[in-house]
Amino acid sequence: MWRLVPLTNTQRVPMLIQQRAYSQVRTTGDKRAHCEQKYLHFLNGFPETLEGDLGKQQLRWLIIESNRHKLFSQTFELYKLTKGIRMEVDAQTAILKALGSLGRTDQARALFEEISNFESNLVATGIMIDMYSKKKQFTAAEELFEFAKKTWPVAELEVVYCTMMSMYGAAKKFAKVEKLYDSLIQEIAPSPVCYRNLISMFAKELDEKKINLFLSHMRKLGQETDDWMNSTICNMYARLRRPTEALQFYSKIKTPTVAAYNMALGIYAEIGDYKKMDEILEKMEGQGAWRDSSTYMRLIKSYGNRNMAEKVEELFEEAKHSHQANVQVYTAVLQFYVKNKFLEKAEGLISEMENSRIKLDKVMYTQIFYMYAIQNKNIEKMEEHYEKMQRAGVEPDLVIFHYLLGGYSRAFEEKKSLELLETMEAHGISPTERTYDIFVKMYAGMKREDELRSYVQKMLKEDKPTQMTEVIVLEHLCGTRAIDQIRTCLPKLEEAIVKNDVRTYKLLANAYSLLGDFKKVSAIRAEMKSKRLVLHTE
Repeated sequence: MWRLVPLTNTQRVPMLIQQRAYSQVRTTGDKRAHCEQKYLHFLNGFPETLEGDLGKQQLRWLIIESNRHKLFSQTFELYKLTKGIRMEVDAQTAILKALGSLGRTDQARALFEEISNFESNLVATGIMIDMYSKKKQFTAAEELFEFAKKTWPVAELEVVYCTMMSMYGAAKKFAKVEKLYDSLIQEIAPSPVCYRNLISMFAKELDEKKINLFLSHMRKLGQETDDWMNSTICNMYARLRRPTEALQFYSKIKTPTVAAYNMALGIYAEIGDYKKMDEILEKMEGQGAWRDSSTYMRLIKSYGNRNMAEKVEELFEEAKHSHQANVQVYTAVLQFYVKNKFLEKAEGLISEMENSRIKLDKVMYTQIFYMYAIQNKNIEKMEEHYEKMQRAGVEPDLVIFHYLLGGYSRAFEEKKSLELLETMEAHGISPTERTYDIFVKMYAGMKREDELRSYVQKMLKEDKPTQMTEVIVLEHLCGTRAIDQIRTCLPKLEEAIVKNDVRTYKLLANAYSLLGDFKKVSAIRAEMKSKRLVLHTE
């Protein structure tokens, strides 16, 4: 730890002696704060502090240290003092990095050209490529990359290759990533850092094939996966719901972090191995690993699946007491309440969140809409929270729209359903078969045969009614006992139908039974018997 040695203008210590004094004296501040103090002291004595070679060396040292501690604004202010002073390449590259981090692209480009003229600098080239990649300026990055390949051997360009692969990976241009990797591995043995980036990139895409390729290359090069790689691959298999492979990579983690323990808890919870979960918790406590919000979320879900209400609420209170009750923890508790139809507790929990000013996310709103639209059938509350979601700037997805449509369709709110469908399409979300099925059920309940048939056609992607259209329409009408509509629908079905399966015969028998035409029912049974089809009674 470091302390600023106070210097007065009247009693000025030479810069070299001052620098040694700073490096020898302990204090309560950290190195970053120490760098900020030195910067302020340098400005207070300016321009005297810049006199002579020692002053210029002090400025260079401050620029490099400010950049190292990510004090980019401070680095930029120091850069302004370098006008007319020839800075060495290490200071110039530090300034370049700061300009890139501050988004000052034009100034960074001008300084880079100056560095290139002064001395061909690989570090500066890498910084510029990184800056272009972050700003998605692919053409500029690619041009500079081609320049780098002509200027330096591939052995010195691994970091630049990794930057380019990361840029293409972020843009989902994985064919280009593979092409760069192939050209790199033909020239050098990529380092574990390079494989880290690649494994992270393709694990996010759940690309097991590519991960196995990288692992085989690492084995051939005599490299081992580290804890971070094993944790990343474990997480990939957990997302793929492949617990055996996930646990295989978890077992390779030598020093598990809380995040790794949480992954293991989630995997064991999914396969129902609660004994192993208890063992993980004991290990966490033995190593002094504190439970975080993710730990509590997984435990609450686990006990919720076992319908252990007291344990769920005990863990929830513990999470709140330890300041770990974030929106994910609240969502896990709400899921438990909604699943078990503890609707009063669920509403109390939502009010508690709003009073605690916890920002609700899309997952939480999905649970709220499920509760009000599907279980509680409280349209007013559903609409109230939909307005809150819009004010909060949370974008609805297809699942949320389906819950909202489901709520309106159960209340036979045709106008609001159609308006919401327009809103959904305005958000760039196209209707699916599930969307049309919601309307099919609504119009069946409203006994509106024409609209019902229209949406069945959309669901089946047909230009005109077919046998399957009529079968589905009749099924829904029978389910709602819409006698008049059944009477008009049956002749259409009889004309087009090919009676060759049990489902069709069962439907016809049920329809004629609802109409009270039991002679027809007997005739259908006789025809089935002749075809050796069995009608199972329910």
